[in-house]
Amino acid sequence: MRESPTLPIMRSLINQGAKIKYHDKFIPQIPDSRHYGFLKGLKSVPINKQNLSKADAVIIITDHSYINYDLVGKYAGLIIDTRNIMSGRKLNNVVKS
Repeated sequence: MRESPTLPIMRSLINQGAKIKYHDKFIPQIPDSRHYGFLKGLKSVPINKQNLSKADAVIIITDHSYINYDLVGKYAGLIIDTRNIMSGRKLNNVVKS
């Protein structure tokens, strides 16, 4: 997890005042470590209609094959897709990087 590109992005967003949540079934809770102290206590949340609809933005940083990206496309108001996983899907809003 220490090499994850997600961590610098999360740190930057937090430093700018964002309240973040994440989803990763392989990392149900951020480990207590000096590397992730800024995320202490953060737990993975389910990807569902309620969580997606409440988010100001959903950022796809890692492409996990188990995720229902059609659900993400249906309920997320803004998607920032760094992996081009949403290409060809029916979407609300997508920003491709």
